[in-house]
Amino acid sequence: FLEALLGWQKECQAHVREAIRRAPDSAEPHLAQALVHDQVGGIPAAEKELRAADRLRPGDWRIQLLLSRNLMSQKRFDEALTLLAAARKAVPGEAALVAAQADAQLQKLDRMARRPPE
Repeated sequence: FLEALLGWQKECQAHVREAIRRAPDSAEPHLAQALVHDQVGGIPAAEKELRAADRLRPGDWRIQLLLSRNLMSQKRFDEALTLLAAARKAVPGEAALVAAQADAQLQKLDRMARRPPE
């Protein structure tokens, strides 16, 4: 990820693509690709890779947390809250999920409060 931060996006992307080619059934290269996209502002592309990682490792609350944070950055709070609620059922006491759920709810309420009345 240092490569992405230093502006070596092409080299970094090439390394991650090679990792995906070598381990197509592994979630890790997709997570790496998502983080690279996130570092350079490619939020929708990061979502695509997070969804791929989630398909390859279903039920991993850590991936669901990353995906929910991605959705929140896209102002898709209802989707994030649905995902977080499902993750919390699997791991009810996980503080990171509780915090993310509260953050999503607060951001959603803040956005609603800022909307002009109809």
